[in-house]
Amino acid sequence: MLKTKYINEFYFEKARYRISDGKNNVFFLDVDYKNNCFSTTFIKSVALGNMKSEVEKIARDLLSRKHNVNFVNKK
Repeated sequence: MLKTKYINEFYFEKARYRISDGKNNVFFLDVDYKNNCFSTTFIKSVALGNMKSEVEKIARDLLSRKHNVNFVNKK
């Protein structure tokens, strides 16, 4: 763990992730850690299938692990 002398709070607020299936489907996943919500934007979509539900599952997992977490004390 990195020891800090002056910083005692470090929180994620917002992040943007690019997610692709390696074919033609591309999403942007915008996660608002501060307000505990997310949104998805389709950049390219061809026969999405279950990809959207997987992206939403990833977003919920990220929020459950990072919402309101002070990372200064994390290992």
